[in-house]
Amino acid sequence: LVFANDDDVLTKKGIVRTVYDPTAGTGGMLSVADDYIHHLNPDAALTLFGQELNGESYAIAKADMVIKGQDIENMVWGDTLTNDGHFGKTFDYCLANPPFGVEWKKQQDFVEREHKERGFDGRFGPGTPRVSDGSLLFLLHLVNKMRPTQDGGGRIGIVLNGSPLFTGNAGSGESEIRRYLLEQDLVEAIIALPTNMFYNTG
Repeated sequence: LVFANDDDVLTKKGIVRTVYDPTAGTGGMLSVADDYIHHLNPDAALTLFGQELNGESYAIAKADMVIKGQDIENMVWGDTLTNDGHFGKTFDYCLANPPFGVEWKKQQDFVEREHKERGFDGRFGPGTPRVSDGSLLFLLHLVNKMRPTQDGGGRIGIVLNGSPLFTGNAGSGESEIRRYLLEQDLVEAIIALPTNMFYNTG
């Protein structure tokens, strides 16, 4: 879905594109993106970038980068919300399957400070969701990572559970984030997936 509208561009000779996953896990989404593009166009060059908090998953993702001939410096270990390992960078494509319904109490001070001090110059300008679910923070982080329109623009594919669609009353952080995404015309589609497609998820 993320690459669908770009098939004509991605099949050109010598094309170079970047893909980023801020919750990379063992690098599965990046790996599948790389395989898909090379199946579409063996001459295309896809540069992979990622960040992962879990040490073991990070090590596996980094090993996968080595096998694929990618620059291992592009895979960063750490908390994306409090320590953006790719600060200042933007990407052609962003893919993410952030944790569902995980609280962000540990990151709250940092995130709230960035929201207040940096506003829309930072990642969390539109607002912050309730502390019990940080998935919308990862979505805002990705919006910040999209390549600017004047440089060709970017596209995000993110897997979320249902709560970001309806949690929070009007005027709440979640509601303000949704309003921002719609007013900025950033939502192309919302697609409902069938049940039991993701491990340990109904």
